[in-house]
Amino acid sequence: MAKNTTKTTTKDRKKLITKIVGTLVTFGVIAAIFFLGGSTTYVNFRNSIIKPTQTDTSDAIKIGIFEPMSGKDSQAGQDEAAGVELAHSLKPTVLDKDVELLYADNRSNMYDAKTAATELIQKKPNVIIGSYGDLLTIVGGDQIKEARIPAITPTATNPLITVNNPYYFTATFSLDRQGEALAYYAVDALGKTSFATIKGSRDDSATALVDRFDSEAKKLAGDSAIVADLTINATNNNFSQTIEQLKSLEVDTVVLAVPSVTAQEFMKQCVAADYIPTFLGDRDWDNQEMYNFLEKNNYIIASFPSVAPAPATETYDLFINAYYEKYGQNAPEPSGNMAAAFDSYMMAMQSIEDAYSYLRRTDEDKIMSNASSEAEGQALVEEYKKPLETGIPSSTQIRDAMRKISDFNGASGVLSYDGENEVSKTVTIIHYFKGKKLDPYVVD
Repeated sequence: MAKNTTKTTTKDRKKLITKIVGTLVTFGVIAAIFFLGGSTTYVNFRNSIIKPTQTDTSDAIKIGIFEPMSGKDSQAGQDEAAGVELAHSLKPTVLDKDVELLYADNRSNMYDAKTAATELIQKKPNVIIGSYGDLLTIVGGDQIKEARIPAITPTATNPLITVNNPYYFTATFSLDRQGEALAYYAVDALGKTSFATIKGSRDDSATALVDRFDSEAKKLAGDSAIVADLTINATNNNFSQTIEQLKSLEVDTVVLAVPSVTAQEFMKQCVAADYIPTFLGDRDWDNQEMYNFLEKNNYIIASFPSVAPAPATETYDLFINAYYEKYGQNAPEPSGNMAAAFDSYMMAMQSIEDAYSYLRRTDEDKIMSNASSEAEGQALVEEYKKPLETGIPSSTQIRDAMRKISDFNGASGVLSYDGENEVSKTVTIIHYFKGKKLDPYVVD
């Protein structure tokens, strides 16, 4: 009996040693990958080994979230991801299929953004949402175009995102549209009739906004509406000369198309010079730091476009109620980035539904008759048949449906594409008076 016990113990010891060696080898491989291959590879490898087996989601509709979840832009990226997640909680299925969210952290870095876009594309999402930030969005654009996956950036606006890229869509207003909306708001809501504009030197974005503001202000208030178009060096902290020029012109409304930090310094110097006009800014001012500044300096009157939720739309109540139910009634106001991302997800869902509905109405014989050759017709018929078999429209079909969206009532405004990739959208204007943020003004 003792002899048998000794043999069993030896076997157990051998098994234990084998387990220990196996564990050490596994962690040695992980460590080698981490140090030699980079943290992204390590995370992917770790997840494939350590994460529990997940349910097969091959039949799911996949939505990619391409955002800066870490790095300097992480707050904005996380807000946009939270907006997608909030929309997903309200609409977790489409075409009777589950919707799966896929994440790719571009780390607020253009080099990591390229890698993140590549890794996300390999997971074959049906639609991609993101990124926050013009440069990060542009970096992923070529790969997304090559993969022919429709993508929506909730808040980036640079025209290069959509130029020559039929698969990328914007979901917030362009710089031109900001200038137009500011002019209408200033004349119609504030009753202003004369303006000076200020932009930073060599700032093409500011030029687009100012040019459209000038044009629209002259239409609304006459050719004499623009008293002066001035340029400043945004890196110079002494704006006294420009301020004295404005004072001599007796301008009471200034379009200050400069970044938020520069604008705050300019306004402080205006106050010190006993000159306090009404200031109109761009969407870069739509941040908590500027809110705090205007609340503290309550003698400054300022207005600027925002992607904040728009109470004028039907979807606003759906969005705001879901937000406070999830985060609690004492949560801070939801950000504009979150609302824009919420809308991006909901538009993606509508595009998927519309694409499939169109496919079901399409006549196979008509496809053949409209083709330039029998070979082309057969190829088009095959492209048409496959989504009907899988129940999931192709990326190109979803893209085509997205282009047809018109008068979409979103949480951040009313959005339309009408055959374009740049959105046409109502603009919400935030107005600060005596340190208080007044009810937003919506420009159609």
